[in-house]
Amino acid sequence: MIRGDYKKVLWQIFDVLGLTEPEREEAAEKFKKLFAADLLVPLQDRLSREDQEWIIENMNNIDIDRDRALEIQRAIKNAFSEEEIDRLSRDTFKVILVRYTSFMINKLDQEKSSQIRRIVDSF
Repeated sequence: MIRGDYKKVLWQIFDVLGLTEPEREEAAEKFKKLFAADLLVPLQDRLSREDQEWIIENMNNIDIDRDRALEIQRAIKNAFSEEEIDRLSRDTFKVILVRYTSFMINKLDQEKSSQIRRIVDSF
């Protein structure tokens, strides 16, 4: 889910922060969960009640029924055009990116804060 431009932006931020590879993977996984949860909010209205309930019940589970998750993914693809999903995805990523980095900026030196702001602003 976090790939392409999204992954590039995250890795740029992680470079500024000086994260090790394991720290990057852990931070990316946390970001991915935030992203998925926030992205489902505008999408869930077009899903069946059963799908919505499954998402709520399994949102924080590590071991989920992959077949069921794929069914919901297909339902989302059928309910939205690719352009809608891309737009919602990009908008959601930007909101989370701003939220994710805003607390960091205040705790970093001016140079690193400026670098992170430039990365976020350029997205």
